Amino acid sequence: MNVVVIGLNHKTAPLHLRERLSYRVEELGDSLKELRAIPSVCEALILSTCNRVEFYSVTDSMEEVSLRVEEYLSRSRKISQGDFSPYLYRLLGREAVCHTFRVASSLDSMVVGEPQILGQVKEAYHAATSVHATGVILNRLIHHAFSVAKRVRTETGVAKEGVSIGSVAADLAEKIFGGMKDCSVLVVGAGEMCKAAVRQFKNRGVSQLNIVNRTLDRAVELAERFQGTPLPWNQLEKALHEADIVITSTGAFEPIFSAPLIHRVMKERRWRPMFFIDIAVPRNVAPEVHQLENVYLYNIDDLEGVVRENRKERMKEAELGEQMILEEADRFEAWLQGLEAVPTIISLNEKLERIREQELQKCAAALQNGAKDPMAEAERMSHAIVNKILHEPLDELKRASRGPERYLYIEAVRKLFGLGTEEKK
Repeated sequence: MNVVVIGLNHKTAPLHLRERLSYRVEELGDSLKELRAIPSVCEALILSTCNRVEFYSVTDSMEEVSLRVEEYLSRSRKISQGDFSPYLYRLLGREAVCHTFRVASSLDSMVVGEPQILGQVKEAYHAATSVHATGVILNRLIHHAFSVAKRVRTETGVAKEGVSIGSVAADLAEKIFGGMKDCSVLVVGAGEMCKAAVRQFKNRGVSQLNIVNRTLDRAVELAERFQGTPLPWNQLEKALHEADIVITSTGAFEPIFSAPLIHRVMKERRWRPMFFIDIAVPRNVAPEVHQLENVYLYNIDDLEGVVRENRKERMKEAELGEQMILEEADRFEAWLQGLEAVPTIISLNEKLERIREQELQKCAAALQNGAKDPMAEAERMSHAIVNKILHEPLDELKRASRGPERYLYIEAVRKLFGLGTEEKK
């Protein structure tokens, strides 16, 4: 069995494609059940974030799994395979393991060192375990990934400044306005990405902070934590009239800010400049909004320029993290290989135990029937056990000794039984 990862991310696919293929958390359970129903998929997990959509599975046929996953993705997302297949990466075995560790450690993130991805992996894992989609191998892999992420964060400096997409968004806004104290910020959404953004804006001195969310209680909770003002969803348009900066990240699958809506708002604002930072996937702001006068729109891929500097500064620390990932991948591979040997070990033990029990019963019966020499009976029993244990292996070794692979068999037997080691002692 092998670990397989099939997916696309911000490095391989444009935003418009990632948003078409993304999954909401509430969709994961049913989707995983469908994937597990595929005969070649033994275990499954789906990770869907603003920057990636990935399918993790355990299988003995990567080609079959790749074919079935692409068919499923096309069917469930209503998109032609030809539209997304060229953007996919397909990773097998050690490559898949290393990739999993990189993702959890945020070394594969747009913003190297951002902390949100680990929470997203945990959320994906919880969704998979809740429908029993994972098993021994993926359970071990993901828990190992958690420990690798902790090691990378504590033993390197990749996260020394607590960067995130939210902090990059705040950096961009600060550069645009030359300062944040006089800016009115509207945050739409109350998830982890928005929490990170709110924290960063407050750290930069924003005094007027409004938070709108479909569930008002979550907006209230976030507002209390960061001294902002919570607003109900039906006041969203009114809140836009006062906002200089709008940062949005909701789970909506259709844009919540259309060009007609923002045009109407801009007229009320007398066309004062407004900046939208849309870090949602799918996008919350319709692309046409960017065409309006004095409206400036940045989506998650537009943050790449700001992120590039972050990546340069952290590259040395990321290289240290990469070495750790390779070490941990070795450990996981060793465990996986050992796992593959376990059924054989169990079967061998069971077979030898049957031989022992059979000969022990014969010995006991002989003694009960009046055998006069216990030592002779014990001698007979020990010879019988040895002969039965060695009968099939020796026959196979003799057969193999006449073939081209005889040296492999002979070397395996010598290693398994420690032949020749006595001379070295």
